[in-house]
Amino acid sequence: MALPAAIRLTIALHLDGEPVPGFPLERRPTGATLERFDFVRLADGIGTFTAEPLPVTTLPLESFFLTTADPIRLSINDQPQDGVFDTGLRAGAAVLLVAATITQLSTTNATTTPAALTLLTLTP
Repeated sequence: MALPAAIRLTIALHLDGEPVPGFPLERRPTGATLERFDFVRLADGIGTFTAEPLPVTTLPLESFFLTTADPIRLSINDQPQDGVFDTGLRAGAAVLLVAATITQLSTTNATTTPAALTLLTLTP
């Protein structure tokens, strides 16, 4: 689903019910197209690291927002899936990257259970 890219992003943080100084933070990333992908990352098996590119139709990306219902490892810009340069995400995790140059996204699912993911991308 491609939509016109008119985005306003507001992040509000509160600690014990009180606003954190410097927040809310607002950004208006610009781009040509906003796309949404809902997909399932198949399981690789315990201890297996098989990087699989995310189903992004256009690269590079300006921004992305990824949510996962299941544990997954995420690699950005072709960093190795070695547990050092990639990011391990727990079930329910969310990752937001804005105003960046993203040339590659891939995942590893070193479990026996498929992982459900939602990805929003903004292309320049």
